[in-house]
Amino acid sequence: MERRRVEDDAVSRPQSEGPDRAGGRVVVQARSGGPEVLRDVLGFFCVRSNLGRSGCVIPVTGRSAASTREPHMRRTTLTTALATALTTVALTLLAALPTGASTAAPAPGAASVRTVTYPGLGATVTLDHLDRIARTPRPFQDFVERRLTRLWKQNDPRPRCRPAATMIVKTWRSDGYALISDMGNFAPCPAGGWVQIAVRTADGWRTPVRLGAQEPFRCRVLASYDVPVAVVPDGKCYAGGQVVSYEAWLAER
Repeated sequence: MERRRVEDDAVSRPQSEGPDRAGGRVVVQARSGGPEVLRDVLGFFCVRSNLGRSGCVIPVTGRSAASTREPHMRRTTLTTALATALTTVALTLLAALPTGASTAAPAPGAASVRTVTYPGLGATVTLDHLDRIARTPRPFQDFVERRLTRLWKQNDPRPRCRPAATMIVKTWRSDGYALISDMGNFAPCPAGGWVQIAVRTADGWRTPVRLGAQEPFRCRVLASYDVPVAVVPDGKCYAGGQVVSYEAWLAER
């Protein structure tokens, strides 16, 4: 009843008298039928100026006092919804970021190395079957052809021995390394073979003598040519009289 009396007094009192604080309540007068925009603005500032005190009532003809708080409630709801939406977006973006382990940068140039690897022991290439390494670049194919021709001539230059020269190409890498899992002369003019690592130099592809062997390579020899682990057979090499992991050996240097 007290609340209703204060509201009725506010309606009957002229607007020029200003706010009434009788009974510890703040009343802001608004003429009946005034614009709703004015009512919303008055309601907003009334609530802000009365923080920590008793209720703030804006009488409006034909509406309850509780409805005058709707503008503030709408603003509060809008602010809460906006904050919730921003929080959701922020959490989504954070969840999309990769973890610390996956953000580590790859080794320099690793992503740019193109590799061609043939199944099994590799692609068996002879002078009559150079097309078996067609996936590799032309300069490498030309190198293989020259090297096979040399193998043939050095072993037995007779035409019947031409097919004996063989290179089994296992892996080619664009950074200038190739693993030849077997290389030499076989039937019909056998002369033995060996494992060879070919390297590309400023003068083109080469097959260094020290990178040709019938047993595991020496770790120091591999390192002197900067041979990558991926090209070393089984990833093993000789060090200190025993076969060790080439990768582990490099990590200790």
